[in-house]
Amino acid sequence: MDGHQQMVSKEGSYWETYVADVLCKDPVIREKALVAYGTNSEKRKDVCPIDCSKVTKNEQKKHACSEENQGFSIPIDELKIIYEANRTKLIGNDLIVYSKNKGKIVCVLSVKKSLRERAGQTAYWMMKKKEQGKDFKYIFVTPDVDKELLPNRKWRVILASEMDAVFVIEENKTSEEYEPDGNFYVGEDKLVDYVKSLL
Repeated sequence: MDGHQQMVSKEGSYWETYVADVLCKDPVIREKALVAYGTNSEKRKDVCPIDCSKVTKNEQKKHACSEENQGFSIPIDELKIIYEANRTKLIGNDLIVYSKNKGKIVCVLSVKKSLRERAGQTAYWMMKKKEQGKDFKYIFVTPDVDKELLPNRKWRVILASEMDAVFVIEENKTSEEYEPDGNFYVGEDKLVDYVKSLL
């Protein structure tokens, strides 16, 4: 991996942890859901929930099973897209939200620092999710550092048309000046409210 790829990977990982922290801070989500980091390993059958007490202190290691959550894992078969000859690929999944009440995955988050980071790939996975009748919500979350969604531009139209929801977030800010536009939202508070509505 070259220096640029390492930087992109590190920044992407930062935003995944940031969004996990946003979700973990909400008491309703902590009570009613399990949040997990996703995986791209085709061999894995499940993922371990995040220990929210550690992610808020930046102590949770990615993909690590905490002692508290070792007794439960989230099955990820539902995230597999089936191709010809029974070949499968996992849908892009940076974060996973599992509802304790419903006993299933209710939301998968694709978290990207910028739209240049595979926005088209995320839209492709959404298309495959629809084709195969997956009933979890698939949402796109980004800080939109390159300002490609605000104001209304090409990627906003594409993603808002294809995804179940699109969220632009900024560190420690709510963006009350922006009204929801279809399934396009601005602000961490909107993301938290959306996830809670699925539980």
